[in-house]
Amino acid sequence: MSKLVLGNITKSFGAVEAVKDFSLELQKGEFVSLLGPSGCGKTTTLRMIAGFMPPTAGTIELVLGALLMIGLFTRPVAFILAGEMAFAYFMGHMFKADPPVLIPLLNGGNAAILFCFSCLYLACAGGGVWSVDAMRERRV
Repeated sequence: MSKLVLGNITKSFGAVEAVKDFSLELQKGEFVSLLGPSGCGKTTTLRMIAGFMPPTAGTIELVLGALLMIGLFTRPVAFILAGEMAFAYFMGHMFKADPPVLIPLLNGGNAAILFCFSCLYLACAGGGVWSVDAMRERRV
């Protein structure tokens, strides 16, 4: 299970893109170093991971993905993640073309839409019988 996932992170300051489509997945215990020339986006990326600066497009998953995997607080977590994926789709895929392209097959947003609707399903259906939420309900 990954502990940190950056998915197509983009950060723009006006017309200047400081970080463009950066993706990274780190597992527990892995060590990473960001190397590059001055002004290439190392500090901006670290500031986005730390939460000091929101990304313009893309997703940063730390805790919510893990909660969804074990089924703890499934409905609210899935609802938040669905909104995050919808935002990632609109900002990172639909509005990248000059006339916005709505169809995911044409703008490369297939995964974002798939995860958005999957999370919406989980927000409505709940975590299922083997989730931590179901075990908590049986205890009460």
